[in-house]
Amino acid sequence: MAEPAASFTAHASLLTGRFPGAEQPSSSSATLENALSPQEASQLKARPGSTLMAQFTYVQIPTEHVLRNVTLRVVGVFSPRVDPSYWQGATFR
Repeated sequence: MAEPAASFTAHASLLTGRFPGAEQPSSSSATLENALSPQEASQLKARPGSTLMAQFTYVQIPTEHVLRNVTLRVVGVFSPRVDPSYWQGATFR
């Protein structure tokens, strides 16, 4: 597991499913693995195996607006371990 994913697993407990893999999607695939907190999973009515669609817009220099559609595949639900410095004060409630 690459550093960001390994760091995440040290600060969360898995409740169901698995933690996301560290692999980046290929250029032909816009699917990213994702883990949600129980509150997020409840609000989105999602569980491992669910897919969510997201759109990201950014500006490419000099003035081109780029819109990307990304599929988020939910692979797990996690509970954050208390560590305010890692979670930057997020309470997940």
